[in-house]
Amino acid sequence: MSFTRASQTLIAASLISLATPSAAAEIEEVLVTASHQPQTLNQIGSAISRIEANELANQTSTYVADLLRNAAGVSVNQSGPLGSLTQVRMRGAEANHTLVMIDGVRVNDISLGSEFNFANLTNADISHVEVLRGPQSARYGSDAIGGVIGIFTRQRESAGWHGGAHFGAGQFNTQDLGARIGFRSNDPKRSWHAHLNVGQLSTDGIDASPIGSELDGFNTTQVSAQAHINFTPDASMSMVLRQVTTESEGDKQDFDFPTTTTQGLIVDADERVDGEQQHLHVSYDHKIGAWAHHAALTQSQNSTDYLVNGNATSGLRGERLLLDLQTTRRIDGGNAERSINMGLQSEQRDFENIYAGFSAANYTADDSQNSVFAEYLVDYAQTSLALSLRRDWNQRFANATTARGSISHVLWQSSASQSRLHLSFGQGITNPSFFELFGFIPSTFIGNPELQPERSSSYDLGWAQSWEGELAGSSARWDFDLTYFSADLQNEITTVYDANFMSRPINLETDSDRSGIEVSGNVVIATAWQVAVAYTRLTAEENGIEEVRRPKHSGQLRISRDFADSKGRASVQFLHNGKRTDNEFIYATAATRVNLQPYTLTNIGISYDLRPNLTLTGRIDNLADTQYQQVFGYNSPGRYVSVGAKLNLE
Repeated sequence: MSFTRASQTLIAASLISLATPSAAAEIEEVLVTASHQPQTLNQIGSAISRIEANELANQTSTYVADLLRNAAGVSVNQSGPLGSLTQVRMRGAEANHTLVMIDGVRVNDISLGSEFNFANLTNADISHVEVLRGPQSARYGSDAIGGVIGIFTRQRESAGWHGGAHFGAGQFNTQDLGARIGFRSNDPKRSWHAHLNVGQLSTDGIDASPIGSELDGFNTTQVSAQAHINFTPDASMSMVLRQVTTESEGDKQDFDFPTTTTQGLIVDADERVDGEQQHLHVSYDHKIGAWAHHAALTQSQNSTDYLVNGNATSGLRGERLLLDLQTTRRIDGGNAERSINMGLQSEQRDFENIYAGFSAANYTADDSQNSVFAEYLVDYAQTSLALSLRRDWNQRFANATTARGSISHVLWQSSASQSRLHLSFGQGITNPSFFELFGFIPSTFIGNPELQPERSSSYDLGWAQSWEGELAGSSARWDFDLTYFSADLQNEITTVYDANFMSRPINLETDSDRSGIEVSGNVVIATAWQVAVAYTRLTAEENGIEEVRRPKHSGQLRISRDFADSKGRASVQFLHNGKRTDNEFIYATAATRVNLQPYTLTNIGISYDLRPNLTLTGRIDNLADTQYQQVFGYNSPGRYVSVGAKLNLE
């Protein structure tokens, strides 16, 4: 899939955690993204990473996207300054091939190509992040060809009031403010808890245009609330509410006529994008013997308005209503633990395209889909197996069946080491977005209602090794994972241009191939020193041509050191992206490929606990002030210095 599509419209099963391992018991860390059922790393055969709570606490970066740059198999591209479109791609797949969930709520924006913009997602109040790689459509349906990113907020266990606040300030008049408050009752008859989190971030920004001088600012406000009540030990209800508003200034790509020396380049302009997201999720869980039942209703609304010189020119609206019913049966007996999970999903989606002053561009559309799925899990001795099957009945497209399977097998294990193999295979599907089908931009883009869903099949095979012992006379823990993956994508949607420079999406007739190697390692020495490394070697080709913005080589090295009093940590990170290709549009010709030069960034951070509940932070990004481009034609920030403070009232 081309960049144009995305712009118009987010170890290994045993991949070691990017966080500091605390003990051998870390192997028993529970994850839930790979399946509806909680599983340990040893039980998961799919490729998955977990960014731990303590890793998040020691990060001085503000954004989740910066944390995802540390994971193997993940690439992040930001189109300009802070607040600009930030896309996350997994294993060479397109940004709308990654499903993003926050506390179990799907947050992909159906009005913007069904992808998630990570530009405004901060890590405030986040407990951990799970990155599940490879097609997951058999479990999650459309939008999960590349994988799933599960983001979870903090859940307090102690009773009583709790809260906190954070403040950050940096160059470009950047301010980051936030506060949270909550209460938990552990009454044995009817326990409950609720909390509210509010955050606001603003910046004057930098100029998105490399040849301009106008600053492009960004402002976002985020409000989230959660409530949970246990009616009985076996019955509970939860509610999640999330609202995000954004205001992002930007520049335009010069497609005006007659042609000029800036044709096709990003130039200064008084343009702004206003966005709003609203998500409401209500769920009910009830256990009856060996059965566990789950019912959830999610309503999501997204709106995006484009303004020029303060006047609205166009807008997109999207709404999703999703009903999710699941039942799980644990099967006891014999030497194996088994469970089967069955579910029914019903989804209604609505879309509206608005273009001021051009009524022919206005369009409304809707569709619906009903799905059933089943998942079988078995855990026997040193081997775990997972099988999933799903059937989708879509109002607009042909009915689809997808399947997935995974195996995790412990080769050997002792008190100090473990070696494991993991294998997964699966099918994926992504339906064309409403904008691809019906979107319209005069003289620039027209949708294609004849598009067909993209389909993927893939597999990965990996080896994970962990070891505990002594290194240089100090206690040490070492984790390593090596994974090979391969994926074949059919009906890939790409963008073509006619002689008048009008673009439209089409399905490719030939297959697209993605394959590569993911390497991840983590060493902790004497609980003070930590060295984390991640490397991805990727081949992603579209009809035999290299896909845009997919570096063949990428990786990171991070070295951290806890202070002697264990009250703080200092870290240095080296982040590398190799040569990539991108599209350029010069003199109103069809897109041609241009090479983006490789770059390496050095980031340093420090945090210190001034008091048990007060932490001070400092960070310098791009220490060497390296000039680089993540997206062709867009400026990237140079050296950036920020400081902050976190108050925790648990």
